[in-house]
Amino acid sequence: NALFAWLTLTELGSGNRRGVTKLLPISIQKSEAKAPLPALRSVFQGILNDFIDISEDDLGLLPFEMSDTGLTNPATRALEGVIQQAWSEAARRNINLFKRPKGIVYLLDPSRNTPFHLTGALSRISPDKVLLNLGLHRGRAVVMSKQLVLRTDELPIRAKNAVNPKFSGIVETGFKPVLQALQPYVAADLTMDLVGRKGSRIYRRCEEQGSDVLSKCELLNFSLTARSGGHSMCFALGDDRKFTLLRPNSIAPKLYIAPGDTVILPNGKTDNGQIEVWPALGPAGTVLLACAVYKNELDLPTAALPQVIGEPLSTSAIQHLARVISDSVPSAVDWKVVSIK
Repeated sequence: NALFAWLTLTELGSGNRRGVTKLLPISIQKSEAKAPLPALRSVFQGILNDFIDISEDDLGLLPFEMSDTGLTNPATRALEGVIQQAWSEAARRNINLFKRPKGIVYLLDPSRNTPFHLTGALSRISPDKVLLNLGLHRGRAVVMSKQLVLRTDELPIRAKNAVNPKFSGIVETGFKPVLQALQPYVAADLTMDLVGRKGSRIYRRCEEQGSDVLSKCELLNFSLTARSGGHSMCFALGDDRKFTLLRPNSIAPKLYIAPGDTVILPNGKTDNGQIEVWPALGPAGTVLLACAVYKNELDLPTAALPQVIGEPLSTSAIQHLARVISDSVPSAVDWKVVSIK
């Protein structure tokens, strides 16, 4: 199998990402994918045999992440649970009476002084396989690294959805890769409707400026109804590849929708008292308006979104945006594609 990966430079003290390489080809041995639990248990049994002093303290575990975006999702969190179980089983099977392996401590960053800690990064291979890059660190030094090809059929269903590779090979420009990344997460829990359009998705291009915009231009207003509620992220992406984060942003940082409620965006004044409008400024073309809902505010992937303002996203940035949506695993999404003439 052929696989391409990103290498990420991370500052150990703070955990901040300092840089990401271009796509690099890596080779994978042609071996059958293994069930996660026995494969990881075997690795840990080897660790207990090779590192005598690993049993002197708890083993630290940093949050696993998707290798291409650095995000955690149900797949990475599910593997962390498997890690805990595999370590416990390996410790019980350990026959060296002079070593008494302790438990696993979950770490938010590498700054805590544990003698050993584990890191992991997932890459998609196929709908039923992932590649786990597992690293064992003693302080700042990497003392062991393993690549494991794992089956996803023994992970929870949301974990399998989180590593769904359907969109991975798409290289078209425009917003098609992003639209395809949204599709697995469509759910009746979120409904978007265009306000005042009577079924029309065609807007006249606004050429006004200043105060005339509000009275003379057609506005890209829409409503969101969330059956289960949650924290929402909304964005606009044109077929010219220009990206705008509608919510949350610097003037309206939060959007929480209570269960069963409907909100209309933009919804009047922002947090700093400004009046917000979204006129159909153009240029002429099609625009994807999309919103995603997350149960927890901390799951919002806004920090990983493109930071380009006013300039078209590159093809690689479009691909990155699609991966961010997939890796963050929203609980529900909805969108509308509109035309500006």
